[in-house]
Amino acid sequence: MYHLNSTHPLFTRAIVMSGNYFLIPPLPLSTHEGNYKKAIVALGLADVPADERIRALMETPAHELASCLPPSIIAAPAIDGDIVVEYPTFQDLANPNSHQPKGKFWCQELLIGDSQMDVSFLALLNNPSV
Repeated sequence: MYHLNSTHPLFTRAIVMSGNYFLIPPLPLSTHEGNYKKAIVALGLADVPADERIRALMETPAHELASCLPPSIIAAPAIDGDIVVEYPTFQDLANPNSHQPKGKFWCQELLIGDSQMDVSFLALLNNPSV
């Protein structure tokens, strides 16, 4: 859904499956910087030079990295000024005269799927033994 914020046409058709645009809102870069610092400490990389830190992050399997991160580190999109420029509200999306999302001017077809068990992954995040 975030790709529909682009001012440049990225595609003419899309399928939106699963997730909720408003469940985990995008965060400012300053918040992501704080998350990064917490993650580096949790991974034991705080005192490692940048090149070694990058190598460790690239070479360590994702599941090992994720298993070391505390729940206080928020996984969310970033308001980066490129893909995620702004965060629309329900009111913005419901208003036919709104410019949000920008993709409604260039995406010709949008298929919206439904997943009844959409948030079941939250159970795993809160209790990895499930």
